[in-house]
Amino acid sequence: MTGKVLLLDTMASYTTRISTTKNSKQLTKNSINSMGIYFLYRHIRIDTNEPFYVGVGKKRPRSQYERAYSKRDRNKYWKHIFALTEIVVEILFETDDRDLILSKEIEFISLYGRKEQGGTLVNMTDGGDGLFGYAPKHLMRPVCVYTMEGDFIKEFKSVTAAANFYKVDSGEVSLLCRGKRRSRLSMQWSYSKANKIEPMISRYESSSNSLSKPVIQRDEKGKEINKFKNALEAGKHFGLCRNTISAYCFNRTSKTKKIILEYG
Repeated sequence: MTGKVLLLDTMASYTTRISTTKNSKQLTKNSINSMGIYFLYRHIRIDTNEPFYVGVGKKRPRSQYERAYSKRDRNKYWKHIFALTEIVVEILFETDDRDLILSKEIEFISLYGRKEQGGTLVNMTDGGDGLFGYAPKHLMRPVCVYTMEGDFIKEFKSVTAAANFYKVDSGEVSLLCRGKRRSRLSMQWSYSKANKIEPMISRYESSSNSLSKPVIQRDEKGKEINKFKNALEAGKHFGLCRNTISAYCFNRTSKTKKIILEYG
């Protein structure tokens, strides 16, 4: 199996066995830095001699292949196998090309297949997410994008995949999906999938619609005492600008003047 895999690339493979009771060993290759900053690795279980995980990592100054040998931030299926048997870590490919290493991750995961697809790997995704190690749970949630009118456009398997596709920050995508920001690239973003969602009215349209609505003045008992065609007309009557009238209607003012207004 090892020979077959290595034929896909010209890079050398470095192998170390990890015991379930011992700390990870360090590789001692002197010319590692010249091989590229990104690397592709796989984990092989000793009891069956089968690959069970494929991943990518980015080299750090103090620990070249830290992610490949780390036991932290692994999914429960990986931890279950690690509790049963010793494993072998193999560094399969190294490059400075980020896009290339991500494509290789997809290639190798497809080669062995994920368990849920009849393969041997316990990877949770098909690869190419560009996480290079720790993946916060919120970044792994599926993301859907919609037009401003609410029509479905595309679904992504993770926040990071959507961010990479549209070349925006993953943190911004997360804020959009949680409703902390309205829209980006003239699209709506959501964790939920539907054929159609509620259309989003732009701030300009919302403001225009509000300022064109009738304005009603009420007394302290709620009785209507005056009615205006719009905020502009009400503003002229009270000597206020129309935006201040709008603020009164939306209850967004201290109301130093005792005026009770609402949109009709």
